[in-house]
Amino acid sequence: MKVGANPTHDAYVASWKDRVPADQYMMAENTPIMKSLKCAFDEFHKYAGEDGVAKGEEVDKFMQANFIEIIKNPKHPETVKKLVAAVDALKDNGINVEQFAELYCGLVKAFAKDEVGVADKPHTEAQ
Repeated sequence: MKVGANPTHDAYVASWKDRVPADQYMMAENTPIMKSLKCAFDEFHKYAGEDGVAKGEEVDKFMQANFIEIIKNPKHPETVKKLVAAVDALKDNGINVEQFAELYCGLVKAFAKDEVGVADKPHTEAQ
């Protein structure tokens, strides 16, 4: 499957654009953060099936390949299961693009806590 050509992801993006007024967002893909976000979702779609859901061994491979330095014990099977269970609202033992977004936000918050000390504390240069 070609990365970025996922019908489930495309439908999610279309529904998001329908819910958010056009003047409230801009899809500028040339900024560093937007490139990073696009890269994260493109990577997710490499592991997701045709239905847009990553399940079982594919979820394990995805998490171990991409979050090994953020997650404690990423190679332990229970670690990935617990992370997936935390966002798996459908209880299908997999994650779709919306659930991946939730998981990704949680990992970003964990990274921010480690990087800055407190997730909601702004990072400022030394004075």
